[in-house]
Amino acid sequence: LIGLLLSQEPLDPQPTSLLAQVETIEVLATAPKGFLQTSGASATANPIAIELSFPESLKRQQHAKIQRLVKTLE
Repeated sequence: LIGLLLSQEPLDPQPTSLLAQVETIEVLATAPKGFLQTSGASATANPIAIELSFPESLKRQQHAKIQRLVKTLE
């Protein structure tokens, strides 16, 4: 399980928190130049795709938060 903190604002005092289970992790093709930037230097990275699932045992507690997340992503 991993904990997720989701927010649309960098300094959000109350980000949405969810617990999810990692199903798969896949390394994608090499990122284009400038994909990842660090302060004062540039770095390269390969992007990854992470497939998550939300545990059924937490459905009652997380359902409303997940629905808000889905609407935000649409």
